[in-house]
Amino acid sequence: MTNTLADMCNHLKNSEKAKKKEVTISPASKLNQMVLRIFQQHAYIGEI
Repeated sequence: MTNTLADMCNHLKNSEKAKKKEVTISPASKLNQMVLRIFQQHAYIGEI
């Protein structure tokens, strides 16, 4: 069993360290989408 939320957060962290400007997250679950929207509201990420 995989934890998609933890995988998404690790992917974002690793992409930030690699100074990537764009990241594609998949599979996108409803929980991941809600968390990404919260990150966006707090200006951690740009557009979804």
